[in-house]
Amino acid sequence: MNRHGTAPGVCSAFSLRPICALLGVLLLSTALNVQAQSLRVEAQNFMTQYQAAQAAFEANPSPQTQQALEEITEAFAAFRRDNREALRALPPGALQTGTPAQKRSAPALKDAPRVPLPVNQLFEETFDADLGAFTPFAQPDGSADWHFSDSCPANAEPGHSSPGAARWGDPANCFSYDPGSGDTDFLDSPAIGASTCNGGAYISLNYFLDYQESSTFDDAKVLVDFNGGGFAPVADNGDDFGDINNSATWEELFIALDNATGTIALRFEGASADGSFDSGQGFFVDDIVVGCLDFADLALEKTVDDDSPEVGDQVTFTLTLTNLGLGLAKGVQVRDDLPDGVTFVSATVSDTDNDDYDPGDGIWTIGELANGETATLEITVTVTSSLPVTNTALIVFSNLDDPDPSNN
Repeated sequence: MNRHGTAPGVCSAFSLRPICALLGVLLLSTALNVQAQSLRVEAQNFMTQYQAAQAAFEANPSPQTQQALEEITEAFAAFRRDNREALRALPPGALQTGTPAQKRSAPALKDAPRVPLPVNQLFEETFDADLGAFTPFAQPDGSADWHFSDSCPANAEPGHSSPGAARWGDPANCFSYDPGSGDTDFLDSPAIGASTCNGGAYISLNYFLDYQESSTFDDAKVLVDFNGGGFAPVADNGDDFGDINNSATWEELFIALDNATGTIALRFEGASADGSFDSGQGFFVDDIVVGCLDFADLALEKTVDDDSPEVGDQVTFTLTLTNLGLGLAKGVQVRDDLPDGVTFVSATVSDTDNDDYDPGDGIWTIGELANGETATLEITVTVTSSLPVTNTALIVFSNLDDPDPSNN
């Protein structure tokens, strides 16, 4: 879902610093216009400083030399961001990557550390050298399609695991192309078995979207097929979800799929109704992971409406159970044994159709509790003793693991 923390090494092994890949784009053209030549000279200055910092780090790997290497790399990334519009405005071919056979081989970089999740991973694709397990499906009416990309400027930006990524755009040009009216292309994964998932599944990926927003008909989508029933969108850059941003930076996307069982297939869609993707780099995806959401952080809180009652008074205990995890918890049970000194009067649950409280054994059964959902139980009792009364509740069962038992 873009996190870095690895120590830098040589240019081919530094996950935050893929400068060589970008320079491979900037230096290929021999017929650059004046603006492109200026960008090239500035990029060469960055390279000279980078090589000096890299050599210093290799000779003496220390916090000081690592910081110097990081600072020059971050400055180069800022150069790319600050000149993004100028790069877009260059004439077609000014910064062209050439045909696939002419592309320079991108260095292999260290994998960027992913956000740790206590889940069962089912599938992963990092596009190190090709499209891997994914299959592209291209329309014949435009120059854009899904392909492996490792030498566009987006590939060199920090925020994904390596230069390689899947891209929707013109394979021969990183900046300017005409996908044609009505061009829609797909990139499909194989079927991924999810029958072992107890609490649903998730999709995690990094993406980069860069295009001129001149039409609401230009789409970047993530779609999912459950058990061969047909693809349906779960994320997009439009009005349905709006969670894919046209920021021209690598971003992380996390999608929870409740009740996912059987098989899951992914589809990435790039589409343009009017060709307005033609002035940007297009749609990139990388670091795709599918896994099970087999944990639920259940938090139980208990309050009382009167903590100093008299004998004969009625008091109400309120239990609040919240799922702070990502998985769908089922069959959760909480035990609240009423202590001596009180007698049971009544109990009210928030979900009367699926939840139940048995005062005989003190078990509160909750049907299902999804991520972020809350269930409540109110127990009213009559105080029968003047002695101090302590009432304790405890979660005793859930179908999912709980990584934080301290709040149970």
